[in-house]
Amino acid sequence: EGQKIIREYNCQGCHIIEGDGGAIELTIVDYLVNYEDMIENEANVVAASFSPPNLIGEGKKVQPEWLYHFIREPNIVRPWLKVKMPTFPLNETQTNSLVKYFSYLDDQDFPFVDKIAPDHDSEMVQAGKLLFSEDYFSCGICHIVGDKFPNGSPENWAPNFSLAKDRLKPGWMIDWITNPQDLLPGTKMPTFFDPEYFEWSGPDDILEGDEHKHIEALRDYIMTIK
Repeated sequence: EGQKIIREYNCQGCHIIEGDGGAIELTIVDYLVNYEDMIENEANVVAASFSPPNLIGEGKKVQPEWLYHFIREPNIVRPWLKVKMPTFPLNETQTNSLVKYFSYLDDQDFPFVDKIAPDHDSEMVQAGKLLFSEDYFSCGICHIVGDKFPNGSPENWAPNFSLAKDRLKPGWMIDWITNPQDLLPGTKMPTFFDPEYFEWSGPDDILEGDEHKHIEALRDYIMTIK
């Protein structure tokens, strides 16, 4: 049923789903070359920032309740874009079918999500705040944080962390911070914890140099951002 809806509304015209789709990115490249005077190689790099997201792993990534409401009434995830996801005339049954479809693709329990509510004053959250800061990983260089936008060009920006608590699954956040390239090859998200030298890749002066705790602390802090 989910695949039928995907075909009916041509979701793969914009998004890559089950390895297929995303044709709109070629149109964006063509626009950048012909109307923004970019060379083709540069346009191919920039186009990804202005294209609809690759939905590989979406069922593992986002919370079912958030996805349900997003499909029904899309909100702004990447505010630097001048366009957004269109609203389709899907009824509740169809919307639930799509949410279940993405969960099924990633072998996720439906609709269960492990909820966490970190204490803002806890040691882990404060450690995560420090790792997040300009003194360490400087996450705000790319990501929007609440109403604070990064410097530089929008094609280098990343989604607003204030959405994370309601949008992202806590377990996926751990996997993403650990090795983003493993989940989405080619992503511009840097890998702070070298998979080959993982046990030596984090700062030694925070949480006794425990990389697993570093990642958990970052996740916990991000979940407190409003």
